[in-house]
Amino acid sequence: MTLVERCTDVQGQIRRYEKLRKAQGEAEAYATRLKMLKDRSDVLRPLMATRRALLGKAVAHEVPAEPATRAAALLAKVRTDYVRDPGTIVASHALGNAPRILQALSDRLRTMLESAWHGYVDSRHVEVSEHLLGILDQIPGLQASISEIRASQGRITRLRGTLPSDAAAVDALDAAVAQLRVLWQKLAGDGVPDQVMQFIRAAAAGGASLEMLTDEVEAWLTVRGVRSAFNVVVRRPS
Repeated sequence: MTLVERCTDVQGQIRRYEKLRKAQGEAEAYATRLKMLKDRSDVLRPLMATRRALLGKAVAHEVPAEPATRAAALLAKVRTDYVRDPGTIVASHALGNAPRILQALSDRLRTMLESAWHGYVDSRHVEVSEHLLGILDQIPGLQASISEIRASQGRITRLRGTLPSDAAAVDALDAAVAQLRVLWQKLAGDGVPDQVMQFIRAAAAGGASLEMLTDEVEAWLTVRGVRSAFNVVVRRPS
């Protein structure tokens, strides 16, 4: 091989190397963009599953209109640009605002879903104070029932603290609330006046009327230091 032929061959290898290096750079850029979109998608996916679960149970909630509109507009532009020229997605400005816009959408959506979920749980369940449970736990014959009530109430608290991922999770909350109501209705203790037990059951199940707060009931609650565990609230018209 002559010197000229060798130089020509080397030049060809250099050009092939430069093409490969350029292709590698583009592949790395594609991978970076893909990872960013996947990371944001992984955050949004469970939130959208929660939204579908709440919609399926007719749980009212807001939608973060402004962040959703901005995110939709951004993704629509990215898609349009990519269809026209796939190379545009690796441009430095292509997804410049995407992380911030998609993160804002995720944050707002999570806040609104948590508010809706907590409102749903709280509308169906009123947590009984540990102070009152401690007093009832000292009454002969109530220990086993109070232990079950504590466990059931704890389960509801845990479910409240986690956004439902599907309709089954909402059903689990409804079932736990129903179970707790049954446990309160079955509650009976030695030496506790019937009027007191009726008042406690009703209060724990969602609300007792003022007529149920008789002098006997109030005196029993006051003596045992649990009168302050109950609050008077205005009942919403049905």
